[in-house]
Amino acid sequence: ESFQITGGRGVEDVDVVELGIDVLDELVHVLEPGRCDYIVEVPSHRDLYMIGLVGLRPEPHLSHEVCYLKALHAENVTWPVKDNDDFFPYGSDEHTYWTGYFTSRPNLKTFVYRANNVLQAVKQLRVVLDRELEEEETLMNRAMGIAQHHDAVSGTEKQHVSDDYALYLSEGLDASEKIFSAAYKKWLGNDLPVQKFCRMANISQCEKVEGANRFTVSVYNPLAHPVTQPVRVPVILGSYKVIGPTGEEIPNELVPVPPEVREIPGRNTNASLELFFYAEDVPALGLMSYHVERFEGGVMPVAERQNLSLPGHNANLTAPLETSQETPEDIEVDNGIMKLIFNVSTGQLQFIIREQETWAFHQNFFHYEGSKGYNFNTYNRASGAYIFRPVKDEVDVVAPYANVSIFRGKHVIEIHQQFGPWVSQIIRLYQGKDHLEFQWLVGPIPVEKWVGKEVITRYKTQLMTGGVLYTDSNGRRLMRRVRNHRTSWNLTLTEPVASNYYPITSAAAILGNRHQVTVLTDRPQGAASLTDGEVEIMLHRRLLYDDGKGVSEPLDEMQYNKGLVARGTHIVQLSKTYKETKPRTRAPPVNSTVNFTTTSSPPVTPQEIPFKFREGAERHRIGAVNLVYGPLLTFSRTSLTASEWSKRYRMKYTGLLREPLPLNVHLLTLERWTNNSLLVRLEHLFEADEHPTLSQPVSVDLKNLFSEFEVTRGVELNLAANQEMAKTIRLKWNHEGSKTEFHRPPLDSDLVAVLAPMDVRTFQLFVEPRGKSA
Repeated sequence: ESFQITGGRGVEDVDVVELGIDVLDELVHVLEPGRCDYIVEVPSHRDLYMIGLVGLRPEPHLSHEVCYLKALHAENVTWPVKDNDDFFPYGSDEHTYWTGYFTSRPNLKTFVYRANNVLQAVKQLRVVLDRELEEEETLMNRAMGIAQHHDAVSGTEKQHVSDDYALYLSEGLDASEKIFSAAYKKWLGNDLPVQKFCRMANISQCEKVEGANRFTVSVYNPLAHPVTQPVRVPVILGSYKVIGPTGEEIPNELVPVPPEVREIPGRNTNASLELFFYAEDVPALGLMSYHVERFEGGVMPVAERQNLSLPGHNANLTAPLETSQETPEDIEVDNGIMKLIFNVSTGQLQFIIREQETWAFHQNFFHYEGSKGYNFNTYNRASGAYIFRPVKDEVDVVAPYANVSIFRGKHVIEIHQQFGPWVSQIIRLYQGKDHLEFQWLVGPIPVEKWVGKEVITRYKTQLMTGGVLYTDSNGRRLMRRVRNHRTSWNLTLTEPVASNYYPITSAAAILGNRHQVTVLTDRPQGAASLTDGEVEIMLHRRLLYDDGKGVSEPLDEMQYNKGLVARGTHIVQLSKTYKETKPRTRAPPVNSTVNFTTTSSPPVTPQEIPFKFREGAERHRIGAVNLVYGPLLTFSRTSLTASEWSKRYRMKYTGLLREPLPLNVHLLTLERWTNNSLLVRLEHLFEADEHPTLSQPVSVDLKNLFSEFEVTRGVELNLAANQEMAKTIRLKWNHEGSKTEFHRPPLDSDLVAVLAPMDVRTFQLFVEPRGKSA
């Protein structure tokens, strides 16, 4: 056994001896939870001698965290507050930084995220089903619970175990489809066809509508605010008519599926196009249904195509071909809010114009070479499932040039970029929207000559960011990360890249004096800012050596006998951190290139950058919630025409809420708790001082929250919902710094809950069906 003796700061008589080692500890002693007045299985003198503890005074005894915490509290000392940072990134020695697992197994990570999105919706839908399909909800709940294991969603399990987690989640989705179908029947019509998810929509494949001439798309919004949702359905060539919930014809268009997606190993569909339309203003916790019909021939609204691969490029995309053609001007795409300018020689984005301001903006793909090793010592440490250790600090570019096709539709503009045989992406610009969508595709990652690769994307600007990156902490507080620095101790820099990587679960941001760039992610990933003005995010890893931390196999994921292909989405937002009365109007010159080492403003130290996100705060808080918890699509085939369908079924449900919640409040949980009560968790999305109005405390009327239920009474519970707050007794600690706290008022008889910034409050609400008590 291994052990370590640690003591509290300023605590002379309370030490903890940590016994055992992860996955190998065999000395298991059990102490009854909450009991610190007696000891179970006191170790024998022989046990103490073998682990080197004989002679310690007072003589040690076995305990656990509850008793240790109680003993520390009894010392009545003043404790430091770890407020400005956390324990990331963790380095167990000078060349072993546990920052690789932030990205490991990217497909499992996104599967867990999507499954959680479904689970929260399932809990909401079960509210209207009484005890019906309770076991199906339990199946989904169980699968998600298991996936939260620290060696599950983290990607640090063996391959066959990862496959088993995915199987549990898939079975949970099977069960969830039954709940969606049952709730929709209640709202839209008793004999409504069975609803199915398109689980492979991320590779533009949907078996449910493959070859169907008529089908329906139902959009459920689990958010507490109305949402306009872009809808994409993989289809074959034809002319399509989409009818909305009120019988109106919905404008739509067709966009080609890129050849790189069509060639993904295992993809088995004839769909070569995506049908695109908007589901406008889907109600909070509400449902809208659309009828789609395909016709042969007719007018097919396919987005206009423009190739940007002139002059041509070599097949390996490493250098432009010689050409006698006159080089055309740079290509512009514009949605009325943002204008993108692509360099015609490289095929890459180089400028963004927003609100008459020009941003130098570049994005490309790179990879680190993963270290080889057999982990004999710290210098022989390999990059693996847990550990990120590049051979060198510099990255290798996947390709400096891209072949580009631009598809200009009335509702969406897509820029398809191919950087080589294993990296491509689509940049989307939605009409009237002020953000960019980057949908990247990586894999199969080549590993010739036994060289593992760790693939990143970099977003590069001219912002002077003072070495600071902001990353979200579990989707909530934004943590300030300073390059090559730790707030709590002096850092000795031995791994300049890996030691500056941090986990993100939804967002990373950089700030200059006047501007902010935020990247929202659809799954947990690792992020860094190794140079001012840059955000790099690791997308995918394929490694051929184990890192010696317990997995005992390399992180070499295979699919269909080839390396794993991963596909995901980043949302990029450009924002101001100030209010400018006279915007700059400088336009970029034609065929210009950007020198990212120069700037017109002086460098800014981290202390000078105000932690006031303002415009960016509203956009990234709401955008992240929409990306992670957004609307869910289900599909069903039908032989009915749109007219016949609308006569037989309703096509809209206005929602479980009487009114949308305030914009800064997220409905974190709504689920049936007992036969006559519901569990509700409300989350204040904003931090203090982030936004002048949305960072203020906000009130929510719980009594009039629901459209289908009357709330008769309510009680506040602790976060875990296993004890009433009024009966919860917490230890009070002496700590350094300000003692100012927000004292939220208890839930009164009017059932009005007040949420402070970053607050999460949990309530058990006792309900009756609306109208029953009248």
